[in-house]
Amino acid sequence: MLLTISSNQAAEPFHPGDRPNALVLRSINLKINKGRYVAFVGTSGCGKSTVIAMPERFYDLVRGHPVLDGKNLDKMNLRAVREEVALVQQEPKVYPGTIRKNIAMGASNQYASSVSEDNIIRACRSANA
Repeated sequence: MLLTISSNQAAEPFHPGDRPNALVLRSINLKINKGRYVAFVGTSGCGKSTVIAMPERFYDLVRGHPVLDGKNLDKMNLRAVREEVALVQQEPKVYPGTIRKNIAMGASNQYASSVSEDNIIRACRSANA
């Protein structure tokens, strides 16, 4: 896998929705090659989590785009992107409802209620949960 996130130096500032006056990123150019490990280090609020969340399109760049294995993730259907990219934050989000519903959330809404118990258990084991 090759991940590239680029936004030229003329990129417009990125402002998160919950803090519209906070400048998180002015520009970024990042390339991570297959088999490499990368650590994002910085003070609280400097944009580490934002950069990490960009490939899954939790945030979209105003200019520039994330590319994964040559595919422009901005041009892909959001569901297709999330089938290609997975992100586990240091504090995972648990949504209202049952744990079963949280696990089944990856299935489309019309199938979420029909996900088999075996598939739920298999997902838990796969995640070492």
